[in-house]
Amino acid sequence: MRMIAPVLLALALGGCGTTAVLEPGSAKTIDPDESLIVLGVNPGYRVLVFPGEVVGGQFKQSGFATAVINGAATDGYVVAKARAGQVLGLTSVSAQGEGLFGRSYTACGGARAPVFHVPKGQILYLADIRYEPSGGRSLNIRYEDRFEAAAAFVRKQYPQFEGTMQRTRVEALPMAGICQPNIIYIPIYVGR
Repeated sequence: MRMIAPVLLALALGGCGTTAVLEPGSAKTIDPDESLIVLGVNPGYRVLVFPGEVVGGQFKQSGFATAVINGAATDGYVVAKARAGQVLGLTSVSAQGEGLFGRSYTACGGARAPVFHVPKGQILYLADIRYEPSGGRSLNIRYEDRFEAAAAFVRKQYPQFEGTMQRTRVEALPMAGICQPNIIYIPIYVGR
């Protein structure tokens, strides 16, 4: 029992993500019922992508589900596995280095979040996202299409993934549900 608290503290301080996130040079592969997700993120931010469903034109995050993708970029990209058939939304961002766990920003209450469907056996590029602080309670978010740079990164760092990377359709859907008073709200828009 004495070892539980130090282990939990070490995990929290280590900023661990999900096992779905693959580090550069990893030899892991994807199963036939999975796809590889590639997302560019600037340093200092951790993205959390949650499962859910589209109901009435809104993204409804699954109640008690944990993040399918929870990670910070390495060399500019988060590369992770995701199970086919899921609807995923990038609903939360954590600014690392701000407090013990970082400052969290969450899309809620009708704010739009990037949402996409996961097909089988593909390498999917979402976008390159740049987050910048805007006052104490919000983030400016800029989307860029750096498809060729992302494809070159995957070819170099993950040579085991054969096939052509593809752009995936990302929708900016409003979030269902209300905002909690202790959550920092961010509007997330997907620009084209």
